[in-house]
Amino acid sequence: MDMISTDFMSYIHVYDSGVNYIPTDPVELICIHSSVLSLVQCAVLCHKDARCHTFVSDLPSCRLYESSPQTGSLVSSASHDTIVGSIIYDNIDLTSKYNQSCDHCAQDRYLVCRNGTCQCPVQTYWTNQTCQSQSFTGAPCNSSKQCRNDLGLVCSRENKTCTPMSVVRIPVIGGTLPAQFSNLGIELNTTGDEWWRAFDNNIYTIWNPHSYLVPAYLWITFDDKYLLSSFQLTIYGDAWHDPKTIYVYLDENAMYLGQLFTYPAINNGTYYLTLSPSLFNITNNPLATNQLLLMINPWETNQVWGCEFTFFGGLY
Repeated sequence: MDMISTDFMSYIHVYDSGVNYIPTDPVELICIHSSVLSLVQCAVLCHKDARCHTFVSDLPSCRLYESSPQTGSLVSSASHDTIVGSIIYDNIDLTSKYNQSCDHCAQDRYLVCRNGTCQCPVQTYWTNQTCQSQSFTGAPCNSSKQCRNDLGLVCSRENKTCTPMSVVRIPVIGGTLPAQFSNLGIELNTTGDEWWRAFDNNIYTIWNPHSYLVPAYLWITFDDKYLLSSFQLTIYGDAWHDPKTIYVYLDENAMYLGQLFTYPAINNGTYYLTLSPSLFNITNNPLATNQLLLMINPWETNQVWGCEFTFFGGLY
């Protein structure tokens, strides 16, 4: 049946009565409405929530799930009144709207506006025609976008199934001053002494002989694609030489921010201070392909310090 509201339409399939839906993982349950009057009302609640793919009507209860029946199980129900329904995605062509400006999907139930463009809802992925639910551990896959990345799953390169991501140390090839910011120290040079920056064996050393509170930049390169997990930071110098904030960008031009870390101010003169990866855990893991740009803001002027970065991520 078609489920139509005043502003958008979706296509819904309703299974025979006496059938219940069991999700692969309990995390897929969006919510439970406890005072629903009809199957149609339950369907409308799912229709109005872009995260919802499946609903279970067991009046007066209505359960909404973010997964499709294909990623869970349909089983016999003890109640003949239990009815399962799902939003149909398979025959929906969204190519004319996907990745377009948000005005193209303002009246569309299947896409959401994110960062100014029409995108698939969370926990779904783009198939070059429509959006499909991401899968759980053991499900077949060809790309990690098909797996529940929010649960740490990626597509195994060996057996092409969704599997928990193995976090490894990212082997850094090199670190340099990015071209766009390479003249920053020279522009601020008023005494003839230039800033000195070096990157050797993961140690980044900065010498700022002047009284300028300006950021330092470091361009990191590596030879693969990683879902960033965390990084470890070791400071060589006293606490007054610690960074204040560290911005992690996914591109050389500092356009796409992956994560921002705020470094605590410690005034006890601690040397060789190491912040473990657990202090830098990333909630929404950004995907880094071959490169990262760090922008490091100091606490104080006239800093001379070195820091060692160790990056951790899962092979994507």
